[in-house]
Amino acid sequence: MYSNILKQLLGPILRAMIFFVVSLTASLYLVGKINDVSETIIERRATLSLYQNSQEQFAVLKEDFPKISNHIDKAENAFPSSENILPFINAVENLSGTSGVQQSFKFENIIPQFVPDLGLNTISFNIVLSGNKAQFLAYLYLLEKLPHFIKIESVSLVTAQGFDGPSQMNMRGLLYVK
Repeated sequence: MYSNILKQLLGPILRAMIFFVVSLTASLYLVGKINDVSETIIERRATLSLYQNSQEQFAVLKEDFPKISNHIDKAENAFPSSENILPFINAVENLSGTSGVQQSFKFENIIPQFVPDLGLNTISFNIVLSGNKAQFLAYLYLLEKLPHFIKIESVSLVTAQGFDGPSQMNMRGLLYVK
């Protein structure tokens, strides 16, 4: 009798266990697929966000480019090539005629010196000017407006009759080059 009841119960229990194992396996498989799809969605959302940000930045750059495109040549010419410093020499020589001073210009060392902090080279120069206060001020104003990146390291003034009379100004500086 017990064996009969056991046989009758064993069939449904066995079917229930098989159904449970199959449904557990299917559930685990579907959970894995759902996780894969979720990760894909998260990655695609992140990619979409990056794409939207890059498109916004591109739009800003596209809008700003016409504003700066006229100045790109000026920025590149600010640092002349160390092999071609003739434009700088010509610009400095034109300053003396425009301001009315007599000028002596020379490079102290034509071999460029590397400045590691800036990643640029420098060539040191010396300018000796003869003139009066108004001419010096005009020269310095024009020197400041040059389209080259320079650094004036020292300025000295020698005068015999006071600053308003004939004087001599010595300037030592650096020309930054590529």
